[in-house]
Amino acid sequence: MLRVCDISKIYSDLAVFTNISFMVEKGGFAAFLGPSGCGKSTLFRVIAGIESSDSGHIEWEGLKLLNLKENTAMMLQKDLLLPWFDILDNVLIPIKTLKRDTKTGESEAKRLLSRFGLSGFEHYLPYQISGGMRQRAALVRTLLFDREIFLLDEPLSALDALTRQSLQKEILRIQLEFDKTVLMITHDIMEALMLADKIFLLSHLPMRIIKEIDLSNLPKPRYHLDFELAEMAENIFFTLKGELINA
Repeated sequence: MLRVCDISKIYSDLAVFTNISFMVEKGGFAAFLGPSGCGKSTLFRVIAGIESSDSGHIEWEGLKLLNLKENTAMMLQKDLLLPWFDILDNVLIPIKTLKRDTKTGESEAKRLLSRFGLSGFEHYLPYQISGGMRQRAALVRTLLFDREIFLLDEPLSALDALTRQSLQKEILRIQLEFDKTVLMITHDIMEALMLADKIFLLSHLPMRIIKEIDLSNLPKPRYHLDFELAEMAENIFFTLKGELINA
């Protein structure tokens, strides 16, 4: 189980968030929805150990930690593929930086590229393939870090609707088949409802959790909007709209 316990982040006289606490089951999928600029990305950077917290701690599988630097792999909105590396060399970056066995890593990379529909594109440069293919390559690179927790910071927001839907299925497959604990920032209410086991609705600055929605009783995959999900989507919309009005 992942527990975030009373963590705070303050820049000079700006409190981004104070005493944020939440819990995500191991192997679960949590989505974070909130206004732009409310501190979601900062929260993820603190969890990942890219930035330090000013107070609080994190627990993972019962161990008390300052951050999850050794347990997380992070994927951002931009694919961040290096333009001078081909796709295979880009996805092999975790293998090289972590000094793992190159031969074994390359074999695993090719297997995953094939699994995610990129077989035959290993030696293409990033500009030679589509945005959706680049994001799939970024997903493979994230998997090759071989970390238990995925932090996804709006990884699909720049994609067209059809490509986005396809990548949503890939992310869900990663959670279910690879047994990853996934935390995802999104501005898409339907995306959160389709993928998450738990949704956290966030306020404007200083950020706080204003509502937690448990979807763990609803089976996945959820590819269709039934009455229950439609009602949830409407409630989420008006809750977040209220935050914007009161900002």
